[in-house]
Amino acid sequence: MFKNLQLATATLPDADALVYEPLDSRYIRIMRIGSALLWIVILAAVWVIYLIADEPKAWLPVFLALSAALLLGLIGNQSILHRAFQYRGIAVREHDVTYRSGLFMSRETSVPYRRVQQVVLSQNWPEKRIGLYSIKIQNAADANAHLRISGLGQERAERIKAFILSHIVHDEGL
Repeated sequence: MFKNLQLATATLPDADALVYEPLDSRYIRIMRIGSALLWIVILAAVWVIYLIADEPKAWLPVFLALSAALLLGLIGNQSILHRAFQYRGIAVREHDVTYRSGLFMSRETSVPYRRVQQVVLSQNWPEKRIGLYSIKIQNAADANAHLRISGLGQERAERIKAFILSHIVHDEGL
C-alpha cells in the first residue's frame, strides 16, 4: 500500500550543510577567456556601427563613451569571475549528484542516480587545450533535461562517471 506521510519542515536536513568540492583551478582560465571574447565582440560591433554611421565625427563622443563603458564592464566582469568560479562546486552523495553555480542568481541542481539515463564525458576545444573535461548527465525523466558539469580533471571526471554508472544499476530496485 502506498503511503505519503507528511514531514515537519523543521526536521528536514539543512541544505546549506552540503559541502561542495571546487572545480579544477585551471577552469577559471576558460571562464576568463570566454568572457573577454564576448566583451571584445560587443566592443567590435559598436565600432563597426560607428564606422558605417552617417557623419561618424558627430557620433565620436558617444562611441568613445560607450567603448569606455564596455571596457569598464570587461574589467569589472573579469574581477567578479574569480568569485563566481569559487562559488561553483560539485557534491557527490550516496543517491545523487548536486552542482552549484551562479554568483548573483545561484542555482543548485541535483540529479538522483535512479533518474540518470546516460553519463557522457566530453571536451570542447578550450577544455582539450587545458586538459579538462565536462560531464553531461542525462535525466531519464525528461529527454531535454541534463546537467553539465564543466571544469573537471580527467581522473576526477572518470571517477565520478564510473560512480554514477555503478549506482544506476544499484538504484534500479528502489
